[in-house]
Amino acid sequence: MHFYDFKLKCFNECLARGETAKLPFAKFVFPCAYYELAVYNTNEKNYDKAKTYLSKAQTFKDYELNERVGTQIKSLQRRIRYYTDEPKLAALLKSREEAEKEQKTKRENEIKNFYVQ
Repeated sequence: MHFYDFKLKCFNECLARGETAKLPFAKFVFPCAYYELAVYNTNEKNYDKAKTYLSKAQTFKDYELNERVGTQIKSLQRRIRYYTDEPKLAALLKSREEAEKEQKTKRENEIKNFYVQ
């Protein structure tokens, strides 16, 4: 079994066991497990599932290391946004580049026409 598959299985088992039992440390374990599942899905380029896990992780409040995990969640959200917006950004830059190229060609033609007359 691949390490990541084993890791995924362990996190899912942790979440399944924790949901059925009222554990005192569940407030800390659940957000961390959901965060790690989001990281795994981000690395697998499954961004929608990663976003789902991040939103589940954010539902937990008032636990140890809340700020640290919250910072990690925000960082991963920015990373996902970068990955998912990159094609849009590339298309925008390409269209701008084409527009600039078209304007440059138009100016060059105007200059040529001016001197030819």
